[in-house]
Amino acid sequence: MTGQDDEPVFAGGDVPPESAETAARIAQTANALVRAAAGRLNPVELTAIARSGFEEFVRRDVLPSLDAPPACQRGCAWCCYSGVRASIAEAVSVAVFILTRKTAAAQKEIRNRIDVYVAEASGRTAEDRLTFRKPCPFLVRDECTVYPVRPLICAGYLSPTPDACERVVKDPDEKTLYVEGAAEEAGFLSRVLAEIFRAFGAEAESVDLAGAVKLILDDPTSFDRWHGGEKVFAEAFISKLTEESPRQREDETRRYDRSLPALLEEVERRAGPKAAASTREAWEKRRRQAGT
Repeated sequence: MTGQDDEPVFAGGDVPPESAETAARIAQTANALVRAAAGRLNPVELTAIARSGFEEFVRRDVLPSLDAPPACQRGCAWCCYSGVRASIAEAVSVAVFILTRKTAAAQKEIRNRIDVYVAEASGRTAEDRLTFRKPCPFLVRDECTVYPVRPLICAGYLSPTPDACERVVKDPDEKTLYVEGAAEEAGFLSRVLAEIFRAFGAEAESVDLAGAVKLILDDPTSFDRWHGGEKVFAEAFISKLTEESPRQREDETRRYDRSLPALLEEVERRAGPKAAASTREAWEKRRRQAGT
């Protein structure tokens, strides 16, 4: 793999073609991230680069548009009482941070909290976990113990008022209130990280953060095996926690099929014929695996 400007290091990936614009943007952003890492497919490094880019986006495009700065501050943790979904690369970053930056005693405490959290969340769907009002296992005395490597979606949750966040925790029917733009960009970059590794043969589905980190802490060799293309994180996949009927899968496939021509045309225009061919191949593989 090279970082030459005339040859993309990422060429489409398994991008559901709901939006040609989004797919092309994913390819372009993924190329930029991998080139910034000098072609190294290191999830910790790539996640750090993505986080740095996100922070710059917030400073440049989000904060100047606000009448007042976000109310988020140290010790305010209302947003940490919900399930967290992340890319596997982000989960790896959290696990590596724990294994390399925490004492043995701290690691044991974190493992215990994760075990309790995962056990209590067991059997809940992905939707249920979003309203599962238990503290994140990485939260201690209302402070995030993995703050420097927290998932992008956590960094993107900027609130104009802590009162609104408190109401969401105490009332599941209360609507989430957050600053527009930041959360969307955080989710997009998390998806880009996933698609980079999917393009090179690794698992890339969104995962339940606690479940994925537990897998790594329980078996540190899981990182190397995942990076080598083995299926390691299936039990933590968000898709495994989501109830979806065969009819829903068929409807989704038909919708994607209808939009595929426009997707391929846009990807070829913006990223070249190799990217378009890769995207088509990935979608056909996805259909075969889904049995549709």
